[in-house]
Amino acid sequence: MTDILIYGDPHGRWEPLHAAIETRPRAVIVLGDLAEGRDPDGPPRARAAFDAVLATGLQLAFITGNHDAASDDLWSVIEDYDNHRIDGRVIEIDGLRIAGLGGVIRGRLWPGEGEPSYATVAEWIARTPRQERWRGGIPKSHRTSILPWTVESLRNEKADILVTHEAPLPHAHGFQFLNSLAADMGARAIVHGHHHQTYSDVTEDGIRVQGVGLARIWRLPDEFVGKFKSLRRLENEVEDEGLALNRFRRF
Repeated sequence: MTDILIYGDPHGRWEPLHAAIETRPRAVIVLGDLAEGRDPDGPPRARAAFDAVLATGLQLAFITGNHDAASDDLWSVIEDYDNHRIDGRVIEIDGLRIAGLGGVIRGRLWPGEGEPSYATVAEWIARTPRQERWRGGIPKSHRTSILPWTVESLRNEKADILVTHEAPLPHAHGFQFLNSLAADMGARAIVHGHHHQTYSDVTEDGIRVQGVGLARIWRLPDEFVGKFKSLRRLENEVEDEGLALNRFRRF
């Protein structure tokens, strides 16, 4: 059984996750917003939760939320566990390809459509006053912004599930670019946090949308996983037949 547990924005509330990992899921994915603003106890609680997952031998993955750069201590948690962070990456868990896109849209950089305010990250940094740069790079507040260049990079990848902090449409506060990104990647589901709502819906393209509430557990259903794997096998068979046909045509 593939048992993937997805944990909605913790905001410092890790008790449900500690209880859930006792059931020994295959993997844990956290949807960002690890702590509540500048709560001094937030970062150590996040570390303890991540360590508990890893100590149990489970695969850990997480994306960032809009609150995760609220303090240096909290951002240090992000940095220290960076090898488990899947923002802008695709990982594989028991044969399922899972893509991550953390952060939120901040309109001064990019509103989610059209051209961004800067053509490149280098231009952005060059046009940012030195006192506003963080560690010589982009402003600290934008460490949790969705970067248009990350979105475009992900379009070149393939995934079964897209995990995001922001919501896609048809959520009332959703973004169309997430729908198109999922479609371009071949994803058949989008799982998101941020709005602290647990609900299920479907996009106009037939992609399943699953919101996960505040500090809530959502387990990827077994039938969901089985359907993904069946479709993957079918796609691979079609691709193999296409390659064989192309080879035949050469002779």
